[in-house]
Amino acid sequence: MSNLIKIDVNNMMSEFVGLKQGITKEEIEKIASKTKNAFETIQNGRGTGWTGWMNLPYNQNEICDDIIKTAEIINKKAKNFVVLGIGGSALGPMAVFQALCHLRHNDLKQKYRKAPRFFVEDNVDPERMAALLDVIDMKDTYFNVVTKSGATSETMTQYLIIMDLLKKKLGAKASSRI
Repeated sequence: MSNLIKIDVNNMMSEFVGLKQGITKEEIEKIASKTKNAFETIQNGRGTGWTGWMNLPYNQNEICDDIIKTAEIINKKAKNFVVLGIGGSALGPMAVFQALCHLRHNDLKQKYRKAPRFFVEDNVDPERMAALLDVIDMKDTYFNVVTKSGATSETMTQYLIIMDLLKKKLGAKASSRI
């Protein structure tokens, strides 16, 4: 791997911010062998166990292809796309959406949006869920359930509610919307 990131530490060094707040070159030299060993340990275990994330996105070609293919299908078929998640599983999609889309995306006419309306349900408040269900048609909506552990109680509650409604509306085709 090439070094694509450069870290500028000048504003933490004592020569720039003073001895009281800053770190001296001597302090860095004193721990250099320990940090080198720690770095080598992490590099030697890279991509295994708890460091599996370090190889992302380089080992995800098949998954990325599947995501792109699925997104193209949903983009053609769906009028609404709903993320069910909480915490980072909700905040990440909201941040990306706000960064990349029109500020009033959901209010634009479909021909100007060129994508489904986007909603994130980030809690299990029954009034909030009811309000969402007031503005979407389950027959035109796809749901993305996001949970790192697969067992987040709030997200699983959302999923169970939505899956029950989908089964009532779509029968055997319900799972095709998740």
